[in-house]
Amino acid sequence: MSPNAIKDKGGINLATLQERINQLQAEIADLKRRFPAHSLKPAMFQQLEDLEEELEKLLQQQNEEQLHPNS
Repeated sequence: MSPNAIKDKGGINLATLQERINQLQAEIADLKRRFPAHSLKPAMFQQLEDLEEELEKLLQQQNEEQLHPNS
């Protein structure tokens, strides 16, 4: 069975999980490019925090699934 066919507990396969991770990484990079040199708006900072938090959760989920694919 290929790793991409393995489902996690939430029913998301690893390929879909990786796609979302890649998307979040691109969104974070784009947001950081748009940061002003000074006077960062709280909304932009909050958006960055939200994206980084979601990314961290997905990376943990991905690591767990790779360590324990049949759990």
